Amino acid sequence: MHWEPLHRPGAPLAKNTIEVWLASLEVEDKSLQVLWQWLSPVEQKRIARLRFPERQRQKIASYAYLRYLLGFYLNKDPRELCFTYHKFGKPYLQGVPLEFNLSHAQNKLLLAFAAEFPLGIDLEYHKANRDCLKLAQRFFSAKEVLALEALKGRDLVKGFYQLWSSKEAVLKAWGRGLNFPLKNLSISLDQDTAEAPKLWALKEAGVHAKDCQLFNLPQIENFSAALAVLSKEQLKLQTYCLELPGAIKLA
Repeated sequence: MHWEPLHRPGAPLAKNTIEVWLASLEVEDKSLQVLWQWLSPVEQKRIARLRFPERQRQKIASYAYLRYLLGFYLNKDPRELCFTYHKFGKPYLQGVPLEFNLSHAQNKLLLAFAAEFPLGIDLEYHKANRDCLKLAQRFFSAKEVLALEALKGRDLVKGFYQLWSSKEAVLKAWGRGLNFPLKNLSISLDQDTAEAPKLWALKEAGVHAKDCQLFNLPQIENFSAALAVLSKEQLKLQTYCLELPGAIKLA
């Protein structure tokens, strides 16, 4: 599996297909000015409240790239899309049979789209100065901590962030925030095989671990990424690297 370069979706989403896009948030000033015009007044106000210019640039690009791809999937002007937000902040389009989610870390952005299944995606940058095992003992299940205790050095860092990103992806697919106890989510960790992680346990009334699928994504150096989809059906995953045209213009 790899990130296939592509500048836009080639066709409407098939029912059992999940498409994930990797994008860079490093955008030239000229393009950033165009992307800013794609955003809603609510998004522009939210960005204006951010303290750091770099964070503002990343948010502009994140929101605009989401609109850009949704515009192709739905055959609509990106500027006309009106988002609604769930209780914990997950965006959706009312009355539109398309599920989507996004996550960014540092200068990278991931966006995931499905025709009908709720999904969540998460991207985490590997911070070398963190005490991963100590954090795991505080927030992870006993089974997960046991798996991490068998790892050392870089493998421990990668394992920790893979579990963390998987947990966040599941919670985002489910529409929950990080106020949910992470110990109540237990996920497998096996770095020696290509097998996708599995949700061992989810302690919550009315929610079953077997209803959620986790997927491996192509490697992104110094990052961990996870995709979770609430579906029991067999799904096809396609992964792309977003390469925008040299000159971005308003339609």
